[in-house]
Amino acid sequence: DAFTPVLLRAMNTGMRQYTERMNMKKLLFISASFISLVACCVEADGQINATVTPGGALPGMNYLNFNDLNSLAGLGTPARVVTATDLNNSGTVGLTFGGNAAVENSDNDGLYAQPSTSGGNGAFFGNPYPSSQPDGPLGTYLTTGWGGQGITIDFGVGQRYMGLLWGSIDYWNTLSFYDSSMTLIESFSGGDITGAGYVDATQTDYVNFTDPDGAPFQYVVATSTQPNFEFGDVAYNVTAPDFVPGIPTPENSL
Repeated sequence: DAFTPVLLRAMNTGMRQYTERMNMKKLLFISASFISLVACCVEADGQINATVTPGGALPGMNYLNFNDLNSLAGLGTPARVVTATDLNNSGTVGLTFGGNAAVENSDNDGLYAQPSTSGGNGAFFGNPYPSSQPDGPLGTYLTTGWGGQGITIDFGVGQRYMGLLWGSIDYWNTLSFYDSSMTLIESFSGGDITGAGYVDATQTDYVNFTDPDGAPFQYVVATSTQPNFEFGDVAYNVTAPDFVPGIPTPENSL
């Protein structure tokens, strides 16, 4: 009987130490899980909306038709940086061409094709501004190449609206929006856009993107895994419009 208190104390001490070790393991597990969750899920705040708008770009924005880059057409020089000037002379936009991305002004069967305006969606993109482009193939447009870095558009400051003439729209095209620190906000594939249920007979759509509430985007990166992602007639603005007519795409964050 003399050993009973000693045995009980030893058992109590052992149980207390075991409980402390288990609590510590739980704490470490919870802490590690939280850190992992934060690490995997850090991204810019906000939701970008995409709308296919048969009528084209919205009024009162800044407009680029890339005709001032026509002298570079077909050069295919990798990783070059050029500057495009707004038609309404409100500023410039930086363009970085990676891989086999290029400025083009003609078709190359099987590789790239000129986007075409239709139904008057070339409004505001004519020379001089604010005249309209006639319906038909664009004179100058950009093509991302495939399997490479594509084309990065740098607006210099955060934007909440961008539109572009996208075509032909292919499932393997991707348009990604990043904030000023190059944190991804959202990406859209060509399949996301055609999933809206409307594709023009030319296989080219004018697509408007708005970011009314989240982090504004400064960089937009266009890439493609196969030939090719062609686009032109880019509109942009630092504030989002109150209303965008057209056909909204489904929830399509990649």
